[in-house]
Amino acid sequence: MKRHTLATLFALVAVACSQSQKPAVIAPPPDAPVQAEIVRRYDFLMGAGRAGEEVVTQRGNERRAHFEFNDRGRGPKTDSVIVTDSRSIPLSISNKGNDYFKAAVDEQFAQGTWSSEAEKGHSDNRDAIYASMNGAPDETGIIAKALLAAPGHKLALLPAGEASIRKLGDVTLDHNGLKQHVACYAISGFDFTPSPVWLDDSNELFGSFPHPRRVGPRRGAAAHRRAEDME
Repeated sequence: MKRHTLATLFALVAVACSQSQKPAVIAPPPDAPVQAEIVRRYDFLMGAGRAGEEVVTQRGNERRAHFEFNDRGRGPKTDSVIVTDSRSIPLSISNKGNDYFKAAVDEQFAQGTWSSEAEKGHSDNRDAIYASMNGAPDETGIIAKALLAAPGHKLALLPAGEASIRKLGDVTLDHNGLKQHVACYAISGFDFTPSPVWLDDSNELFGSFPHPRRVGPRRGAAAHRRAEDME
């Protein structure tokens, strides 16, 4: 199953009928306890330079991600809200903004129903994971985390397909005394070849190189070692 925009085809180092009703994004209950806010910032690299960024703000099981990059005037600019369950499977996803060619993006998923400029559908399989068309790179980390928690490290994909994950290796990066242990995993099911992704010890995204959504390394982490040296 291949669900990538052209915006995700660059090498890096470090939706639905307009008249259909949009599914509502699932929000935490109003009486839920206040969760600490965690902010993670990533650089989006093209060639040898920084072309954009992703900023992820997480509070409990809700994540808000702003993602944009500039490629000679092209490039996406999206804001995403993702709510996950305890298994890291998204309960709801909202992606809004513009895609690589500046076309409007309004992609929604909730309660097994999805809609976008390209398609719409529904599934009653609550163990499947929806792979959005215009999602932020952090969605790759969410998918990886869900796969690691799943039996046999496999999950059905929505609208169709199956994804799996396997560990390739790990390394401790050291930059001026700042150390960061990361593990490299290969996700299968999105392309003709497995897609590598790097996670930290909490199974949060450290970087993805070069696809399905390439971003990294995370700012503030020890990341002077080139990603190619870790493969």
